[in-house]
Amino acid sequence: MTCNIEKVMQALTFKRQMALKTFTTLQFFPVQLVCSSRLVRINMRHFLAMCFFRVIQAQFGVPTDQLCFHSTPISPAIFEKDKIDEFPNSGSVTQCAIQCTRLRNCSRFMDDGNKCHLLQKAPFLHEVDRNGSLVHVHEIQEWSHIMILGGYVTDGGAINDIEVLNLKTMKHCSNPFQLPEGRYGGATFILDGHLNYALGADNDGERTDTFQLDFRYGTWKTTNLLTPPVVYSISTQIDPSRVLLVGGQNVSRTTIVHSNGSVFSGPPLPHDVFRHCVLGVDEQHIFVAGGVKTGIGRTKDTLVLNWSEQVWVAQDPMVHFHGSVACDTFLDVSNRLSILVGQSSFEIFTWSTRKWREGPEMLEDYIWGSMIRFDGILHFMGGKESSGSARSRKIFSFDPKHETWSRVPLDLQTGRTSFGIAKIPPGVVNC
Repeated sequence: MTCNIEKVMQALTFKRQMALKTFTTLQFFPVQLVCSSRLVRINMRHFLAMCFFRVIQAQFGVPTDQLCFHSTPISPAIFEKDKIDEFPNSGSVTQCAIQCTRLRNCSRFMDDGNKCHLLQKAPFLHEVDRNGSLVHVHEIQEWSHIMILGGYVTDGGAINDIEVLNLKTMKHCSNPFQLPEGRYGGATFILDGHLNYALGADNDGERTDTFQLDFRYGTWKTTNLLTPPVVYSISTQIDPSRVLLVGGQNVSRTTIVHSNGSVFSGPPLPHDVFRHCVLGVDEQHIFVAGGVKTGIGRTKDTLVLNWSEQVWVAQDPMVHFHGSVACDTFLDVSNRLSILVGQSSFEIFTWSTRKWREGPEMLEDYIWGSMIRFDGILHFMGGKESSGSARSRKIFSFDPKHETWSRVPLDLQTGRTSFGIAKIPPGVVNC
């Protein structure tokens, strides 16, 4: 393969910073420029990736398809398993790379010479035609094991107890894990194969540190996010190496946490909010609804962040005020992507129309629980009665096809509120 290294070097202004003999591969999220068998890796922000191609072509007259761009080889089986969006007639691997950088959670790509296959970590992927019109929404089959971490109990406050449930078999799994300390109200997420329980509070107050579990060895370590303490911040995945922490008690900020430990400020919310709903809806948008505003109380507010524009946009408000909500996404009977939001009483947000409607009430009156989806079914678990203090062990399931609630023949081992919840990879526990 022949590459115009001199012009590439000029375009990137790296000629003085590196010896030409060592400049062989420039890799930035998520593109590789291959110019020989030797490798040098340089990380660049994704917004630079999007303009890089145009700069070279405009300034130096070098067609981008002559700069020897190639994607990292990835097994097609991986893409088939993860249900990949395909962009017909992508034109070149360069276009694959541009498509990937424009999507909020595209992590890798592959070009087969005809189509651009994008590996994305979203619960739903959208199939579009050549004109960009929606054809169908696909649900990705996700892990069946969930981990319940910490929380608050009636007697004793913050606990370090961990439970693992298999939602496919509806059984408890034995597990050797416990949080290093009792915590509640923290954000739970997985980065780079590690489970993180970030921030939150213990019985002495709010915390700034994060407990990180290495699944391979079953060991914990404690890190500090270098952020102010916050409780009830909610996390959502941006891509496999980054998450966004959104809001919290008395907090309107958002924080981007990278798997390498670095922390950046994200686009702030228009107002502080906690006990709210936060979801990554698709490849480009993050959704926030309900919760409590400091000094104001319950809110109907609904916001959507367009990741490429980094701006929160107000949507139609919820029908009712909801001061504490759980939420997750599902496909309704018309195969429309929808969001179930609430606790005890629920509302449904139809993504394609951006409209709210009334949803079914749950069989019993519980607040401060959590919701998670598996195999198309939404599960609400834990919480407490709105008029009492006893914590619940019960689990209820929402059937999207009939929009009805039913009691699941499985309970949590410990009733709790304000706990962390995460899906974990197969093989972490034997169950």
